[in-house]
Amino acid sequence: VGGVVGRNYSRVGGASGQGYTEDPAVVRNCSTDANTTITGPDIAGGIVGYNYGATIIECKNYADVTGNVTVGGICGYSRDYHHHKDGFLVACTSYESATITATQYYVGGIVGFTLADNQHTNTYMPIVACTSLSEIASTGTKGCIVGMVSHKTRMIACVALKNGATKIVGSGSGETIDSYLYDAGEAGTDAQVAAMNAAIADYNNYAPAEAKCNHTFVVTAGVPALQ
Repeated sequence: VGGVVGRNYSRVGGASGQGYTEDPAVVRNCSTDANTTITGPDIAGGIVGYNYGATIIECKNYADVTGNVTVGGICGYSRDYHHHKDGFLVACTSYESATITATQYYVGGIVGFTLADNQHTNTYMPIVACTSLSEIASTGTKGCIVGMVSHKTRMIACVALKNGATKIVGSGSGETIDSYLYDAGEAGTDAQVAAMNAAIADYNNYAPAEAKCNHTFVVTAGVPALQ
């Protein structure tokens, strides 16, 4: 279940690596309303429920998201498509009007659960320059950015407010690069925003034209804001 899309799916090749191709599946510049509640039993996201080898970019969530397991402010569950395509979340924000709730476990301000297939050395599940200001609510596994990481997720230049959770990742392994958590009352800094914009520029160097990020961040009212 997603506030905009239930399942965002992109793939290349058949079971043998041949047979079909698909263009990038991109959800771009979408938003939800603060008066909305997104509710699913499992795999619920403010923008996309299930993201499979596809891209969510420049999206904003203002809505409460609730589910039992695997709940995220932007995406419930996101993964690569085997050895062919990474799944990407880029320059997305879940705002303070939203409370992200898992009644059981795996809840994150950006993603509930991420997976990169550890049998394929050239795939990752990158989360690039994303921000969470939302409250995270669960008695189980929870993280300010990701609830649960499986294998090779990279969180690059992500920023989050400690609001119901105190760690970038609730559980699991992952690579954290230039990411930052701040306490209530702290303000975003120009250094954080510079890291976010540098990460976006790096992403754009190899992203397909359909999935490039067209905006950058500045500090507005003490938090990183996409311009």
